[in-house]
Amino acid sequence: MTCPFDAMHGPGADVGFDGALEYLSATAGPATAVSAAKMIDYPRTKLDLRDGAAGPRVPLLLLLGLLVAGGVGCLPAVARRARHR
Repeated sequence: MTCPFDAMHGPGADVGFDGALEYLSATAGPATAVSAAKMIDYPRTKLDLRDGAAGPRVPLLLLLGLLVAGGVGCLPAVARRARHR
């Protein structure tokens, strides 16, 4: 008994790792595809990775990180003021 086989095709109709990484780039973003290619030591020079904006996630995470760092940095001053009251 044989199982049906469907090869992974990328947007450029490439198959194999090229197609899988191009499909990953189209669905999850080019940064994810580049990271996956680095993990398996796959050359990225021939890949047709879609360039796209990082979206709002990166700037929002940066802003959140700065706010948390600022809040943690203010904790000693808030604690000193609370002790002096």
